[in-house]
Amino acid sequence: MLPPKLVGSDVPIDVIFEEGHWSLEDIEILHTPGHTDGSVCFFYRSPTGKSYLFTGDTVFQWNGRWATLVLRNAGGSNEALGESLLRLRDLEPDVVLWSGFVGDVSFAEVTREEWQTAIDQASWQLNRRG
Repeated sequence: MLPPKLVGSDVPIDVIFEEGHWSLEDIEILHTPGHTDGSVCFFYRSPTGKSYLFTGDTVFQWNGRWATLVLRNAGGSNEALGESLLRLRDLEPDVVLWSGFVGDVSFAEVTREEWQTAIDQASWQLNRRG
């Protein structure tokens, strides 16, 4: 996979991952295009039993509500993001962390049902904006 045009414009690229499911030591790297064409999420299963999902800007909270955002000028698309959200829905994180948010919170502890509801809410908003 070639890096998006914007990647590497401000800092040098250290690692380029190939298409598929990747890992970096014990962290799974999930290709989740849609927000931008090169979006990734990171999933970590802690030895203590908890699992952590860092979503970056793929899915986040906006004043307490789950949301998502497509940056078309950076290669994002509703279709790709919809597919990425469906893949994320199957995960079972205990804690979700994100980098882009509006409000006071940048992480949430979730149950499987809460996570699926969060993804459903973000997907609904994405489809509504179509």
